[in-house]
Amino acid sequence: MNRGYGTTAPPPYNPDMNYSSYTRVVKSTEKSNALMGIIGALVVGLVGLAFWIILGHVLNVIHSFGSLAIIMTVYGGYYLGGRALDKKGIIISFILTLVMVFAGVFGISMFNVQKAFADEYGISMTLKQALDWTIAVLEIDSFKADFMMNMAIMKQHSRLIMLAGEV
Repeated sequence: MNRGYGTTAPPPYNPDMNYSSYTRVVKSTEKSNALMGIIGALVVGLVGLAFWIILGHVLNVIHSFGSLAIIMTVYGGYYLGGRALDKKGIIISFILTLVMVFAGVFGISMFNVQKAFADEYGISMTLKQALDWTIAVLEIDSFKADFMMNMAIMKQHSRLIMLAGEV
């Protein structure tokens, strides 16, 4: 029995057998390097995060293309760094995707606060001031509810996109 990348040979030709349903299972025995996978997922995932924040800032929306970019970059980064994507890598990548989605929604909210102050009051804010104001605004219950709703929507988009990729 071959347990590497290859498979066992199919059985000899039998005219009574339905070969259209015959599938070969390829089992990889390569384990991922979790530390390098995490580093790769973070580095490459930050590119997807930056894309999503810029997209959200320019278009002033939280768009599902950004979540797709984060999913692709985090999983791809883990694969590049860890050299394989096993169950451990999928779980770690899923957790990092959720963290990146949270950071993306928070970053877009921060830029929206900065833009609102510039548009409404003519006040230019530094990123530190916008961060402080975003944290202060999120302490208000109604804004926190909207923020958490956006998080839930993006989490659902992430799940749907991941499921679509597995089909």
